[in-house]
Amino acid sequence: MTTPTMTALVPIEGPSYDKTRPETKQAWLDFRRPGLTATMIRDWGTASKRRKILEEKATGEFEDLSHLPYVNHGNLREPMIAEWVQAKFGISPCEATYAHPENDRHLASPDGVSRDPFNGSLLVGTPDAILAEIKTSKHDLWPGAVDEAGVLIEIAEGSQFERSNYYTQMQWQMYVMNSPMTLFVYEQHDDKIDPETGTFTPIAVPKHVWIPRNQMLIDALLENVAPKAIAEIDHALSLRSTELPPASEFPTEHAVWVQDVLKARENLAVADAAREKAWDSLAQIYLHPEADDCKHDLGFASLTVSTSTSAAKTREVTSTDWDAVRAGLTEAQRKKYDALVAKHTTTKPVVTPGTTSRRMTITEKKASS
Repeated sequence: MTTPTMTALVPIEGPSYDKTRPETKQAWLDFRRPGLTATMIRDWGTASKRRKILEEKATGEFEDLSHLPYVNHGNLREPMIAEWVQAKFGISPCEATYAHPENDRHLASPDGVSRDPFNGSLLVGTPDAILAEIKTSKHDLWPGAVDEAGVLIEIAEGSQFERSNYYTQMQWQMYVMNSPMTLFVYEQHDDKIDPETGTFTPIAVPKHVWIPRNQMLIDALLENVAPKAIAEIDHALSLRSTELPPASEFPTEHAVWVQDVLKARENLAVADAAREKAWDSLAQIYLHPEADDCKHDLGFASLTVSTSTSAAKTREVTSTDWDAVRAGLTEAQRKKYDALVAKHTTTKPVVTPGTTSRRMTITEKKASS
């Protein structure tokens, strides 16, 4: 793991969305729309979720899932758990969305942040700048092996925590917030809806694990995932005014798929043209009639030119001397027609010369296991 890269720069706090004040929603949406949140980067590897993200970017619409039992349960329980976290660990509840101080499109919405006890300012870039992430689930979300201090040292392979990609979500949040550690807290419920409350019943007190910052993963996200995701988000944003059909006529998500097909076609055409150009350039050198056979090991691939000659083939060809047949025919001899045809039909061998061909192959080397 590389050394954590943190600064004293304070992340930019975006507009808050107060569900009791509908007029606050649009500013909150506008702040988040061009950005890449921790939840989005967590879900980016799942095609269906990625399409949903891009659809929301293209339309500017945000689907409120509060009507779903699991979401509703989380909305009710997480603020209560956040109060418990504050009382036990001193981490303040947070409902704001923040942007990285040096890239306002990199966003995060942690469930808890650490504040200065004297002036309430956000703590960043210090060992005390701890975040909190809260989950409610029917699953046991214990992440894996921890040390004596309760700090995660190894993620359990195949665990619900690993499959949900919560680790990546928290790493992105620590990057945006200039934080070295996140307190992961989860509460498991019985998955049985109480008919009176419409929620589930917790089966135990919340469990918690300290998740340390993983700079190597953060660097990989910044280098490989985030730039591609931002590029696709930009493409989705460009659709909103020129290429998206009315929602009533054609679903937005389907329109994005159509764009993906066209983009893939364009990429294939460019790739085919590049391949043909490169192949023709090599063929002019290595398949020239005066060029010798060869084999070159390039390390990453091999190039081979070989000459092969097919064997000569002999086949029987039947031909008939029709002039001789006609010359021998008279009116009286029509009965002898078949005999004359047989008499003047001969069979002889025809030899087809062997052919010579040259072939060039390029084979990519596979990594050794």
